[in-house]
Amino acid sequence: MRAFSVDAPAQHDLLAATVWYEERRDGLGDEFVAGVAAVFRRVRDTDEFATAPILRVTAAVVRRERTARFPYVVYFVEDDAARRVIAVLHVRRDPNVWQARVRAP
Repeated sequence: MRAFSVDAPAQHDLLAATVWYEERRDGLGDEFVAGVAAVFRRVRDTDEFATAPILRVTAAVVRRERTARFPYVVYFVEDDAARRVIAVLHVRRDPNVWQARVRAP
């Protein structure tokens, strides 16, 4: 199994969205977190993805997985050794946000 990690900017994305949903309705933030956690498990536990990468970088690819209920996407960089979540963003966010994080540690 590949190593799995969530970068600090992605953790911040998750927290900000959770707060936003929780302000809309009590408990909705928790439901959002549960939805993202399900995606994190899928990213961590899936051996091979059938979907094509959205970007190729040196010795790695960027993939995305959508949440089931909320309009959010988890972007991650994958190589032979690890999968690193770089962003948790609303589907309408500017793609420059996640693209700027591809090479960041």
